[in-house]
Amino acid sequence: MSGFDYNIVEEAAKELYIRALCDLPPDVRDALQKAYEKETQPAAKEVFKAMFKTIEIADWQKTLICQDTGLPIYMVKMGADFPWSGFDVKEKLATGARRATLEFPFRGSSTHPLTRVNPQTSVGKGLPVIYFDYVKDTDCLEILMAPKGAGSENMSTMKMFYPAHGVGALKKFVVDAVFESGANPCPPGVIGVGIGGTSDLVMKLAKEAIVRPIGQRNEDPEVARMEVELEEAINMMGRGPMGLGGDISTLAVHIETAYTHITQNPVAVNTQCWPARRARATITPDGGGDIRLLKTGGISHGGAPSTDPIFRRGDQATACRGYRLFQRYSLRDQGPDPDLHVRSESHASCESGGNAMYPYGAKSTQGWR
Repeated sequence: MSGFDYNIVEEAAKELYIRALCDLPPDVRDALQKAYEKETQPAAKEVFKAMFKTIEIADWQKTLICQDTGLPIYMVKMGADFPWSGFDVKEKLATGARRATLEFPFRGSSTHPLTRVNPQTSVGKGLPVIYFDYVKDTDCLEILMAPKGAGSENMSTMKMFYPAHGVGALKKFVVDAVFESGANPCPPGVIGVGIGGTSDLVMKLAKEAIVRPIGQRNEDPEVARMEVELEEAINMMGRGPMGLGGDISTLAVHIETAYTHITQNPVAVNTQCWPARRARATITPDGGGDIRLLKTGGISHGGAPSTDPIFRRGDQATACRGYRLFQRYSLRDQGPDPDLHVRSESHASCESGGNAMYPYGAKSTQGWR
């Protein structure tokens, strides 16, 4: 229909899955650093140090942050100024998720709900989970990949409230849900809350909330105030990192809302574990040959956290039909949610959101998987 090579989407889906599992976004690293600095309990600070060590090993060994590789979830925004084929995008996302599992390789977590047979591909009937949305005044295809492990996903919950219950009941439900989850979701992570819509939409809203850059408040002032209130209440629980006690029980509470029926008010909670894994790609339709994968963000941490900014690393991956070359570069922070830009271009210039790729000069090291 458009002449666009949808194999680019497949390659992006594969690389995004791998990156999300191995390379923590800078905003998550910063949030963990700030949590460590706020923490006053010695035992809890040691737990944070263990988390930092886990991230360090994953960075330098180019391996997984957590053994639970989760179920693949892709959130796709299709630009209205280009005739993207939703069917082809869906097919290539599934193929890319399967290839990531087999080629890295890592443990596939998808299984038949009754027979429990696991094909070790991370996909199957209904998987990967794909959410489509549409954006005007752009021709780009944006893909956000967020693998979801079972420790946090099993703590998901929702309830249908009546308007007469009031806002206080909604807050209590969220706090109770977090309290009852205990150490299962590997805190401190992001608490995603959905309010409004229908029973199915409210769970989707909660899922969307957990992929927002940490600490970015809802644009609605009333909702933003509720985020702060819930965050403070949850951190007063004393659950602490990994549920072993401490001052910090969540990195952030994010709320997404939708208009709902006059006689109902559904609420959902979806928790993300402390790594808060995600990766994003932006694909442009200009051409159909070469593919460029630009990665930013990462870790360079050798010991206990300090007050200085930490966790800065960037990786450039260039793929061109038959080969892949990976190099690591030393980067300045590229923002709260750096993108993996995929452009079908043949030229070799590299930029991300207007930021220069090489502010300190490039240093090539070992390759990324």
